[in-house]
Amino acid sequence: MVRSLSSLNDEQARALADERDTRSRGDNKRSRAVVEELLARLASELIELAEGRLHELGLPEPVLDVVADARAMKVGAARNRQLRLVRRELRECDWFSIRTRVQQLKLHGTAPAGNEPLLTGSRPKPEAAWTVRLLSEGDYALDAFLEEQPSAERNHLRTLLREARKAAPERRGKAEQRLTAAVAAILRPRPGASAR
Repeated sequence: MVRSLSSLNDEQARALADERDTRSRGDNKRSRAVVEELLARLASELIELAEGRLHELGLPEPVLDVVADARAMKVGAARNRQLRLVRRELRECDWFSIRTRVQQLKLHGTAPAGNEPLLTGSRPKPEAAWTVRLLSEGDYALDAFLEEQPSAERNHLRTLLREARKAAPERRGKAEQRLTAAVAAILRPRPGASAR
């Protein structure tokens, strides 16, 4: 069944009035797929890092243990099982901060200063949640973001989003990092701005 634009707009207006979540199961599934792809790449990057570099990141002990076990595995099937365990442990902590630290370590050669502990079960930062949502939902998430942040530039964010989605695998991390930085800059409170 194809719905018209007016019926979609009516449904969104009713949802806003009811404060319901208008995300479909498909949106949720795409969002989970993006998170899993990011976690898979992060797990692979952690396994490839040298032992000393891992300790510079200030990873939680359970993550360090499963990464060490995965590094010892050489056979494909066993290593893939261990990579799934690494992803599971990463889901339990602030994986987006770990991802940011790994990217900075690769880019600058040193881990960022101020290694606060990465707590297990901590909530993702708003820029992490928005980045994942933008990557998975595309223009729908961009519209929702612009409703919350009307001062944001639509064209700039759309360009960054397109670059992150279409980038070659070796450049995707940098494109996602630029998108996250732009979202974080928009979400950052401006000095002198009144709080809502």
